[in-house]
Amino acid sequence: MKLVDIHPIYNRQKVRFITTYLCQQPFSSQADFWFDSQPCDNMDRSMTIYEWYYNIPAVKWPKGCFYFTPFLYVVIQIQYFPSIINDVVYGEKIILIRERPKYTIGTYQIVTNSIEIQKTRAEFSCQYRSLPMQIFSIELYSTDEGKSISLYRVRNREVQSIIKGNLQWPENFYQVTNPVDIIASDYLRNALSEVICQINARFWTEHDDEIPMEICWNNHYSRILNRYLPVDEQIVPETHYLILIQHI
Repeated sequence: MKLVDIHPIYNRQKVRFITTYLCQQPFSSQADFWFDSQPCDNMDRSMTIYEWYYNIPAVKWPKGCFYFTPFLYVVIQIQYFPSIINDVVYGEKIILIRERPKYTIGTYQIVTNSIEIQKTRAEFSCQYRSLPMQIFSIELYSTDEGKSISLYRVRNREVQSIIKGNLQWPENFYQVTNPVDIIASDYLRNALSEVICQINARFWTEHDDEIPMEICWNNHYSRILNRYLPVDEQIVPETHYLILIQHI
């Protein structure tokens, strides 16, 4: 399948969140079924392609881009507010095409198992080695005790902020206000006040290029962390995310 757009259809007063999964085989073949945490028959052969939360603006995919997936099924999970008696079924508008657009969407995974529990930090840094990409959204994962998280690009001794978030915000895809380009030899580094963390960066690249298969893993360039450390890295954003980007 070639996905070029996913647009949630919702009433913000009635729908709490919408999550979209790609599955090799759905958990149920019924058109309408309830599930707890397993939308797909085999979660190892599935992925989350899109998320929307009621108080967070929907992420917009760049025009002229597509996401190629070998999965055959799309499963949409919609959770309504429990106090709402809903008489309307909401969902998503998903656009699939046959022709190949100019740009390809992919996911770049950033994760670490280099945990320093005494410091309550999970630091990672890496050097990107693949073809150019443009990061346009970020998905954040952590524990319930996490506070602040930031992701930076270091190029030619200059630091560029990609995203700064509060880990008390919902686990969700967040739009990067200004897409950030990443090229070979750039360094990526984090600032995180937590011991467990994973970041999934959604990007687009030229379709003739191969999708980068590498991941940013562990803290191999600790000198980058020590040398390029913004003074406000541990300051937790207090303003709610919706207020921060309501004019985008």
